[in-house]
Amino acid sequence: MNGTRLGSLGNVPVAILGTPDFDASSVELDTITLAGATVRVNGRGIAMASLQDVNGDGVPDLVVHVSTKALAVAGAGDVEVVLTGLTVDGRMIEGRDTIRVIR
Repeated sequence: MNGTRLGSLGNVPVAILGTPDFDASSVELDTITLAGATVRVNGRGIAMASLQDVNGDGVPDLVVHVSTKALAVAGAGDVEVVLTGLTVDGRMIEGRDTIRVIR
């Protein structure tokens, strides 16, 4: 697990894994939040996101980047964070993971 320094100008890449029954590309980028942080946009206003097979299962996964500065987490050490979002057909998604917070 890599450490995340809150307040830095960095990014946290987050993968939303696709499955044969779930198309990760169906998640609306503007609805995704991770611990209160939204998907970063570049200087041209384009969301920092891509489709790639991060776990090698042959199914595309959605990788988004959120700003470490925008993460709303308390404390330091290993902290559970929640990712939420909506698919294009209005289904809610939710995932949980642990990040190591460095103050």
